[in-house]
Amino acid sequence: MKTMALAAATAVVALACADNTPTSTPTRTAAPRAALAANVAGTQKTPISGTLQIVGVDPPTRTLVTPSDMCRLWNVAEHTVYSGDVQGSVTYIANTKGDCSLTHLVVAGTFGGHVTFQGRSGEMAGHWETNCKFDPALGTLSCDGESNARGSGGLEGVQFHIKWGPGWWPFSYSGTAFSQ
Repeated sequence: MKTMALAAATAVVALACADNTPTSTPTRTAAPRAALAANVAGTQKTPISGTLQIVGVDPPTRTLVTPSDMCRLWNVAEHTVYSGDVQGSVTYIANTKGDCSLTHLVVAGTFGGHVTFQGRSGEMAGHWETNCKFDPALGTLSCDGESNARGSGGLEGVQFHIKWGPGWWPFSYSGTAFSQ
């Protein structure tokens, strides 16, 4: 049975790679392109900047240390406050992996909180990631990262792209807010 499945898969690959098999994509209609162009044309891009400060950290819900001294931490809640163009409290949920000596970490997760942007208040939620390496000049880790978020409530229709670092807390942030 496995031999027949392998033969069938090989035949499909051979047909797909044959010289007479068309390789171009089908022609698309103009309607989706026009809708996309109208959507992009109506988008307002606003540069944003400010400071991101940590105000508290909850312990991870799970930890793992491997025999080779690699550490994994799950669901570390990092409570932060944004000031500047985006203002408010945001909690980052961090999932960390790296060496236990804290010379290199990769961290990613989700985040969300209540913020104000251009006089409008609502929720901001999304995904983030950062890469941290030990910096002898700082005597600690130096991190830089980015996040992408969508607004809801009073911020419905707003999307945020935010970058921070390199450095350590507090971080300066910059980025763009996109709105219709």
